[in-house]
Amino acid sequence: RENALLQHYSCKGDSSTCANDPLVASTAEEAVWLQARGYPTPDQVQNARSFSAEQLKAAAEKSGSAVDASLYAQGLLREQRHREALGVALDGARQGNLYGLYLASDIYLSSDALKNLPLSMAYLRLAYLAGDSKAGPTFAARFPNVAAPELASADKRAAELKSELISLGNWPRP
Repeated sequence: RENALLQHYSCKGDSSTCANDPLVASTAEEAVWLQARGYPTPDQVQNARSFSAEQLKAAAEKSGSAVDASLYAQGLLREQRHREALGVALDGARQGNLYGLYLASDIYLSSDALKNLPLSMAYLRLAYLAGDSKAGPTFAARFPNVAAPELASADKRAAELKSELISLGNWPRP
């Protein structure tokens, strides 16, 4: 089962781009970790694009899966329903869905109505603090020109958010 799961989370493209891709696993143990923490596979993300947010919601409600909840939040985000997407992402994060933190970061970065660069940085830093080592390179790629004071502010806000999301825990990525 773990080896089959690894095939779904394995690199399908250039290995240099996959090394820091948060949706890609290099071991079976990491694939299990990704699935348990709500990270969809690259194929699931691609396939979900052909479904409406309502269809994805129905699938998430039926399965109760953290991955399906993440796909639903992404569907809401695609439909520009940013506040709803944020609610789903953060509800998932409170239940241990670390990928919900990536989604919250995406929402605060891309939504005109909710745009908040410090919060976007803080949610991605929180993913790192909660154990996702690939959140660090993602942060560096997404925010390449962050000055030390901004980074300190993001870290401070991430620590505050971690205390608000108590059940998040700390689960180091294998």
